[in-house]
Amino acid sequence: MKYNWLKCEDEACQYRFRQTPLSVLNSVLICPGCTKSDLIPEYGESALYEQITFFLHMFNIERYKKLMGNTKSNQIDSVLKSLPSEIVKLLWKNMNELQQHVDRFIRKNGYGIVNCTQLFGQFFRD
Repeated sequence: MKYNWLKCEDEACQYRFRQTPLSVLNSVLICPGCTKSDLIPEYGESALYEQITFFLHMFNIERYKKLMGNTKSNQIDSVLKSLPSEIVKLLWKNMNELQQHVDRFIRKNGYGIVNCTQLFGQFFRD
């Protein structure tokens, strides 16, 4: 697991751990291994957001069928028709719940919001 791990920003140090150290200097975590560099998250916020958007697309069966084309879409439909209807209903229900859960998380996340005024404001000054 890469989550919640901190690593030394100095590649020569290679120090990593999961607990927050007690040595803090000016709101920066100091590496206990080399005592010179800062600690940074091993798995960044943007990488986590990218992974979560992948889950959003993975749980959307209809979108997946559209991307795959008619041949693959027909194969998916034939596999679903070969299963008992209770299992298909349960599958759709679970996939929709997973998709809604991930969608709620993405809506709360700040990476999905782009402030165009802040981004392009320098080009449109009064």
